Amino acid sequence: MRFQLQKYNGRKTRHKCPACQKAFEFTLYVDDQNNPLHHSVGRCNREIKCGYHKTPKQHFTEHPQINFQSAFIKRKTLPKNEKIDFIIPKYVEESLNLNHTNNFIEFLRNNFQPSLINPILFKYQIGTSTRFQGAPIFWQIDILGKIRTGKIIEYNDQGKREGKIRWVHNYINPQENFNLQQCFFGEHLIRKSKNKTVGIVESEKTCLITSAYYPELTWIATGGLSNFKSKDLSVLNGKKVILFPDDGAFEKWNEFKRCLEHKSDVRISDLIESEQPTGKDLADYLLEDLQ
Repeated sequence: MRFQLQKYNGRKTRHKCPACQKAFEFTLYVDDQNNPLHHSVGRCNREIKCGYHKTPKQHFTEHPQINFQSAFIKRKTLPKNEKIDFIIPKYVEESLNLNHTNNFIEFLRNNFQPSLINPILFKYQIGTSTRFQGAPIFWQIDILGKIRTGKIIEYNDQGKREGKIRWVHNYINPQENFNLQQCFFGEHLIRKSKNKTVGIVESEKTCLITSAYYPELTWIATGGLSNFKSKDLSVLNGKKVILFPDDGAFEKWNEFKRCLEHKSDVRISDLIESEQPTGKDLADYLLEDLQ
């Protein structure tokens, strides 16, 4: 029987980590019927700050007395659904036409000329949430222009992240059977700029800031340290790609590089890794130049 990390399908598929005790950060290993093996067998998404990862092999090695078939947590089996669900465009359009204060957008406009940053905000379709105090919505639009979801992240007026990450599809499509398959943030731009090198960073914020500094590249974001594993990497086939990992993530992103090498011309930058450990990303260094 084969096991894999459970695919993301809303908060119900993310659990409390047995090591760091953070809620909604633990991904369980499941079988081909989506049955979790054990509440301790999985990986914490906080790979740098926690790093807990127990595999099924380790579990059965530690507990040889456990009957293999009876080891599973009893859980309702979720039906398989290969069809990807999408969000209708009107929600994106409505989020772009709001007059609510958006701390993140104001932060960008305070650091860059409006004539520079406004086209970037439009290009990436940065929306504003009415439900969560004007937080920005980072829409995930795939290479065909279809909307997979929107990531809502609250920021203060200094551009620092606050609160929880939320997902638009949980509010406008609250049914449990919404089948989410995430794509890269900014993926829709790959098709529009066929000959440009693609720069890949982790966070959506960094993606927008690097777009302002280096417009000669098409910038996209994975949305998390290991999120590239859940993406359709075929959108990068035949592309020149440069990876820009955050501080402490260089080795992890080398895995990403290996996944792409047979289809893309890919390089990985050690720009941040070569500095003293600071926990900073590329956006932090670029913004320091503005001070």
